[in-house]
Amino acid sequence: MKKQAGFTLIELVVVIVILGILAVTAAPKFLGMQEDARGAALQGVVAAVKGANSQVYAKAAVAGQEKANPGEIDVNGTKVATTFGYVTAADLSKVVELSDWDLGTAGEINFKPAITNCKVTYAAPAADGDAPTITVVESGC
Repeated sequence: MKKQAGFTLIELVVVIVILGILAVTAAPKFLGMQEDARGAALQGVVAAVKGANSQVYAKAAVAGQEKANPGEIDVNGTKVATTFGYVTAADLSKVVELSDWDLGTAGEINFKPAITNCKVTYAAPAADGDAPTITVVESGC
């Protein structure tokens, strides 16, 4: 009779136990990655809004509109409303293209689909010399 080669039940159980231990130690590290990715995406949106606003302010300054409230400048053939040289919340979508985000007219920038308490809010400056207010809300990410 020929001897059959294979794994015993004990060997299979030991391998399953080892894989279980590895899964228990590695899983928490991977579970937090989605939250970290969302936080990084929000910071990317903030950087995009700040960069676009810097360019809008520079164009407004060149046009002598940096102190105007309300003001209006031309950005690549599109009229953009400004407040003290910075883009208004209503016209933010004209200067920042974020295809995976919902840009509301009230200055809220949300994921598509929206995630509760995980967004960026934008408000134009209230007075001359102030900067726009950009707030990251990450409590629900």
